[in-house]
Amino acid sequence: MSPRSHFIQYFPLVIDSLTYGVYAVLFYQSVNVLVSRRRPHYRYHLACMSALFLLSTIHISLAYTWAFITDTADTAIYELFSLKNPLPTLYMPDDPV
Repeated sequence: MSPRSHFIQYFPLVIDSLTYGVYAVLFYQSVNVLVSRRRPHYRYHLACMSALFLLSTIHISLAYTWAFITDTADTAIYELFSLKNPLPTLYMPDDPV
């Protein structure tokens, strides 16, 4: 197996960073619109959007932390949820359907 290039190894983290940047700009613009118009329930929408932005910030922070600790980002945080070690089968092939 040949060694992977450094860029390919960190490509998922690059994509995450780019989409996070786009999301940050959209979040900023939507907060400006919500605060300037102040329609009914704007605080509820602002709280929900802020919570989602906080979750995405936590995700990107964990992905960078994982990449720097393990010195790889090809699977980054997604390795925690991978199917490399799938759950055991709950039935045998010869069981009736």
